[in-house]
Amino acid sequence: SLEDVPAWVRPATEITTLSEVAPVVVHSDDLFGDSGLPALSLIGTSFSLRGNFVPFLSRHVGAPVANLAKDGGAFDGAAQAYFHSKEFSQEAPKLVLWEIPERMIQRP
Repeated sequence: SLEDVPAWVRPATEITTLSEVAPVVVHSDDLFGDSGLPALSLIGTSFSLRGNFVPFLSRHVGAPVANLAKDGGAFDGAAQAYFHSKEFSQEAPKLVLWEIPERMIQRP
């Protein structure tokens, strides 16, 4: 904690603007209701679960994004779980984005 550190040693205060983005919603009139299933899935660590990332991504690509990131699953936990799931084998998305922390890329 920096509570006991003199003010001149502390980092400068940062002020940011809070913004929230609602995810893209697709309305469908098809008979079985499956045309609205996300064609884009995101797998990764808890970093992908936080920070309103998926709604920003969804808005940018203009399509719904299924967030399949996993808390405490290391960098490959969500991938292992998703690629071996019934959902993936029955209806794989058109695109899978995999968030991998930078520290994992540097490992031997």
